[in-house]
Amino acid sequence: MSDKEQQPTTTEQEQTSTTEQDQTPKEAQVQTLRDEKEITPIEESYPRISLAHQEVERVLAEIDAYWRVVEESGGEWVMLEGMANLLANDLGYEDQDEFEEAMNGSLANFLSQFPHIEISVQESTGKPVFRVLPKPSEDQLRPFKLICHVKSRRDLWRVCFKAEQARIEIPELEFEIGASAKPQIDCIYNHIAQAVFNLGTVVRESRSYSDEGKKRISETIEMLNVLLDVEQPWTFVVHDVSGLSGFKPSDGIEVEYLDLVDVD
Repeated sequence: MSDKEQQPTTTEQEQTSTTEQDQTPKEAQVQTLRDEKEITPIEESYPRISLAHQEVERVLAEIDAYWRVVEESGGEWVMLEGMANLLANDLGYEDQDEFEEAMNGSLANFLSQFPHIEISVQESTGKPVFRVLPKPSEDQLRPFKLICHVKSRRDLWRVCFKAEQARIEIPELEFEIGASAKPQIDCIYNHIAQAVFNLGTVVRESRSYSDEGKKRISETIEMLNVLLDVEQPWTFVVHDVSGLSGFKPSDGIEVEYLDLVDVD
């Protein structure tokens, strides 16, 4: 199965907006907002991420870097007008149209899929805005286990935010994706596809594994690919001692808090 399976989503044109107030160092290409009264939330959708894992990371890294500048300047929301063109230039796409074609939709639709980003509408203009949600305070965080039952291919397009300290487990295969140096944000499909790619690299390039060891890794790759066909239900479990991980959409996700102690 290809790790770049795509599903067309709604497209929309985004024109560059210039303003003279609340501008960030990108020279008025994007408007920031400080008034939260005009913002109307957008309901969660259930689209598919069409970009490959590495490209998703690149886009989100650019968004996070820009958001840090906005926060430091006192902005609370960012107009999405102009952001697609800005990102297209920064990421090396020919133009905004090519960037949106790669995403199979608008930037607003793409960003709405991630649990750490909120997309809303400015009521006076009807135009979309976004912000990166702040991390919960330390006293709000609790270690937990998130359980997603993958029952159909639709569940593969849930987005999982995996915090640095978190690990992913697939108990049916006794397979685990360990902690990472930075957060990983992608749909379940791409998390698995990236694991398949990494294991394939080990088989091709590693000299530290015996032929028998490489055979077992190849068998694991085959089983992971079978999971992506969802011929039968399986379980995607996130163990997170930091309490920062999450899913979007979150309906049907089971949460087990690890700090609960049974009292006799």
